[in-house]
Parts: sequence; C-alpha cells; structure tokens
Amino acid sequence: MEQIGERLKFLREELNLPQGKFAKSIGTYQTKIADIESGKVKSLSADLALEISKLYKINLEWLILAKGEMYNNNTVENLIKIPILGEVECTISPNCYLDNKKPESHISIPEALLKQMDANIKTSHILKVKGDSMEPGILDGDKVLADSSKTQVLNNKIYIIRIEDILTIKRLQKLPKGVIKVTSDNKEYDSYTLKPDEDNYEVCAQVLWLSRYVY
Repeated sequence: MEQIGERLKFLREELNLPQGKFAKSIGTYQTKIADIESGKVKSLSADLALEISKLYKINLEWLILAKGEMYNNNTVENLIKIPILGEVECTISPNCYLDNKKPESHISIPEALLKQMDANIKTSHILKVKGDSMEPGILDGDKVLADSSKTQVLNNKIYIIRIEDILTIKRLQKLPKGVIKVTSDNKEYDSYTLKPDEDNYEVCAQVLWLSRYVY
C-alpha cells in the first residue's frame, strides 16, 4: 500500500466504518475521505493524521510514511518539542520575530507529522494567531507552526511577515519586478502590495500547519 489513500481505506475497512461515519469521527467531511481514498487528493493533512492516530491508536509512521506496523502496540511516538514564541500581529522591534526571542513554552509534535510537513525541526516554531484577518481558515487563538528556513515566496502560501514594526500572518503572491501581493483570507480586509525598493518588510517564515488543540 504505497499510496496514503490505500492505507486510509484499509484502515477504515479494518475498523468496519463507512466513509461518512469515519469522517465525522475525525472532524471532517465524507467527500474529503473519498477524495483521499480515490487518489484525487494525494496527502492527508497533519491535523487529521494526528486525530486518526489519537482516536484509533494508529502508528503515524505507518499512516504517513508507510513504515512499521499499523497499530501503535503501546509504543511511544517519537515526539519533537517545538517552541512557542508568542503571538502574530503584535508590535515588536524591527527584526524578524526569531531574533533574541526566548520560548514561552513548548508543544510536542510527532516526528512523522513534521516529516510530512517538510518542516525543519531546528527552525520551526509555534505562534498564536491574534485577530480575524485570516478567517475562516485560521481563527483568532489558533496556533500555527511556521518554519523560518522557508522564506522564498511560493504563490498563495501563507507566511509570517514583518511590515515596519508589525508582525502579521498573510497569504502572499509574487508579482513582476519583485513586488509581493499581500492578501487576507477574510474578504473584509483589502489586499495590498509590497515593493522591495520602497517598503520596509521581511518574509520571516512559511506557515505549514495550524492546530486548534494543544496536544
């Protein structure tokens, strides 16, 4: 079972659950499960993978990477402590938020999930989101994992950026001549552009994952 959709279907049938009931148990929709199982969607989001692992005692390495046994069999997951650095959209000194910033605490995340996200363990950090500019996808109070080694802008991905002395979380798009379009997912907020020769800004990190729970 090389494809994650094949493993997901095998697991669901092993549990004797129809797609709809399985989807509801992990907080998603039947259509999403159907798309993954059919191969239309090639990956399983990190939050759903973690929910499946916690609820059904499934080995994340098997689910995500096709390694090891399907069930945990009481083995302990290899957990990586990721530091929590503070809030997004707070006033800071005009440097990237990582500079001279001490962790408030940590969140332990399974190594298999970090591998799926292609997150660099040494440069990944957790931040708490403040405000409603990225709703409905990211809500006020959500925690996001951002990797400061990923600062090259990929179109329509979400990044932590510093503009003047303000740290914010936005969706970015590259335009000609190095201009960056900055967009909020909340349509009540207007988009704007940043010009490399005129504006004081810094792309600090790419957002790879969000969670509404602390595990």
